[in-house]
Amino acid sequence: MTHQAIDRCKEATITTGTGTLTLTGPAAGCVSVASGLTADGDTSWFCAENGTEWEVFLGTRVDSTHLARTTVIASSNAGAPVSFAAPPVVFSTVPASKISAVGPSVSAYRATSNQAISASTVVTVQLNGEAFDTGNCLDAATYKWTPTVAGYYMVAYSVNVGATSGITTALAYIYKNNIAEALASYVPTGATTDVISAGAKLIYMNGVSDFLELRVYSNGVSPYVRAGIEKTFFTAYLAALPGPPMLAPPATVGPAFRATLSADQTGIVSATFTRVNLNTKEFDTDTCYDNTTNYRFTPNVPGYYMFSWLILASCSSLTAISAQIRKNGANVGDSVFIPISSPAQRTVGTRLIYMNGTTDYVELWGYLTGTGLKFVASAADTSFSGHFVRG
Repeated sequence: MTHQAIDRCKEATITTGTGTLTLTGPAAGCVSVASGLTADGDTSWFCAENGTEWEVFLGTRVDSTHLARTTVIASSNAGAPVSFAAPPVVFSTVPASKISAVGPSVSAYRATSNQAISASTVVTVQLNGEAFDTGNCLDAATYKWTPTVAGYYMVAYSVNVGATSGITTALAYIYKNNIAEALASYVPTGATTDVISAGAKLIYMNGVSDFLELRVYSNGVSPYVRAGIEKTFFTAYLAALPGPPMLAPPATVGPAFRATLSADQTGIVSATFTRVNLNTKEFDTDTCYDNTTNYRFTPNVPGYYMFSWLILASCSSLTAISAQIRKNGANVGDSVFIPISSPAQRTVGTRLIYMNGTTDYVELWGYLTGTGLKFVASAADTSFSGHFVRG
């Protein structure tokens, strides 16, 4: 079931009243509803009219000859369903209220106090803080996010789980309409009291009834979700509009960059956060990344930016690794630890962040414990990137 855009769709009906439209064939030079909505449950926007009576609505294919008037967008009956006195003609359209240069964006997090959770049970994470919610789509009571523009949304999420002891499994989930849609990565670190599970996925949302929730599963003794904007969060933004081919939402173009290391960064002090001095730019479209002095990105366009990072570390004895993305010196995103063959280890993360376009900057910091520590230079591994999403 997908939301479609149909060109030159116009079809006659034999329906009166407020019910499902019975379709009788396309007008000359036009295509039928069924040619665009090929599977039962597919949706698109339509207008039905018979002169003075008209209704703009979300239509859902019931079968090849029936179109349900699922949701009224506007009508000659003051926005209510129209009881047609004579059979209307139905044709494809795009409602004015659904034409959006950009869709909603959200960054919600666990803000105040740790959330106690039941062990070995999937529970909803109570996101009681918002960095931003541009479309007012997050329900503060149910913690569900229901975007109002149909399209494909990039979702990134992280849950930091703590317990008195005994954590061997901790998993973050994205649920769509109460069904598991995405399962985050989790790799046991040896720690049994503090674990991060994080992930990202592109998800289609119909812009009407589809909603997302962040949920978590953990075992252990008295598990809980840790509070903190950098620890437990859910972010999402519209990445593409529906319909073949995928259309990018029109928006003012902002800066983008990707930075790496030209040589291993050595001299890392154990158990201390150290800035990663990414001194090589793969690209920097608006010359906003400083790769010589402060190793920070200061975008010149205000808006919401998606950042991703990965650190590959190596030493003679590495026992822990983590990373932080810092905005104006404050931690706003921790990342997940991925153990690989000793002595090398990785940590990776992603986060949507608002930047004011003048003074706001971000930096990448790493934390290692062990001896002979270094951040490894590799364009495929140690890197930091970001791009403008929307204003």
